[in-house]
Amino acid sequence: MTAGGVAYLGIYDGHGGIDASTFLQQHLLPNIKAHLQPGCDVHDALTAAYMATNAAFRATGSIQGSTATTVILNNKHLIAANVGDSPAFVVKKSGEVCSVIKEHKIEGDEAARIAAQGVPIYRSPTGPAYMGTPDGTRWLNMSRAFGDFVYPAISCEPYVCSLDVSDGKFLVMGSDGLTEKWPVAEAAQYLTQLASAGWSLPAICRRLVEHSLARGSTDNISCMVV
Repeated sequence: MTAGGVAYLGIYDGHGGIDASTFLQQHLLPNIKAHLQPGCDVHDALTAAYMATNAAFRATGSIQGSTATTVILNNKHLIAANVGDSPAFVVKKSGEVCSVIKEHKIEGDEAARIAAQGVPIYRSPTGPAYMGTPDGTRWLNMSRAFGDFVYPAISCEPYVCSLDVSDGKFLVMGSDGLTEKWPVAEAAQYLTQLASAGWSLPAICRRLVEHSLARGSTDNISCMVV
């Protein structure tokens, strides 16, 4: 989505079905655009847009959920917001990689917030932690997402990041399956090698997905390179 020379980009990774991710695809970026008025506080505006979109999704009656990672590109300035674990990172001309999201795992302050609400947390000895529904019949391995209204401690308040990208070369966004089996820095290096060899951005996206699958990723994978 573009408007007035500004690009609005989004990645949504649904769970439990496609209801939430489809709803976000249709409504979240327009809501963000509507809330970002001249002179506004960007963090407050993005938070309000996320909250309003979540409230509208609640009204549909669905209990499915989705991550969301959104990026606004305005000339050489980037503003990102996210809930969940869908990655987004900038590859600089120097090769340095800067993540612009926060993975909302059930650990640290997020685990403390959930536990303070009396919500059960299951800690796997080898994998991620999960939070449960009050009756213990459903479990979720992230602390923030859209939807998922059966989880009392779920939050859709986004992490917001602002970054000067005047020295940026690429922006990469994807679902968590994209970086599940290899480090972000390694994926960025591979992307740069492909670009230097003359690969187009669509071809690079396809190759990154193929390489993630070859590395053993079993999750669904989306990828966007700008």
